[in-house]
Amino acid sequence: MKFGEKLSIEDFKTMHNGTSLKVVRNPKSDKLFMSINGKVVGAVSKNYDKDNPEKEIVELILEDTGESIWCLHNSNNDNVEETL
Repeated sequence: MKFGEKLSIEDFKTMHNGTSLKVVRNPKSDKLFMSINGKVVGAVSKNYDKDNPEKEIVELILEDTGESIWCLHNSNNDNVEETL
């Protein structure tokens, strides 16, 4: 898997012509997913913390098929060595 484009929440909602993005729990699997206008638009990282204000959506691309999925996660700057 490789990383593709990164989008802010606002840019992602605009891309899907939505005014709100919902994080929904699947009651059967207990996994989270993203929904806009009643349509599933991506996954949510298993390490996602709703209380962490650092949030972004990243495109994950499967290298063997080229298929992609969008994933909501918390951006992490803990391992940044230098900012120029």
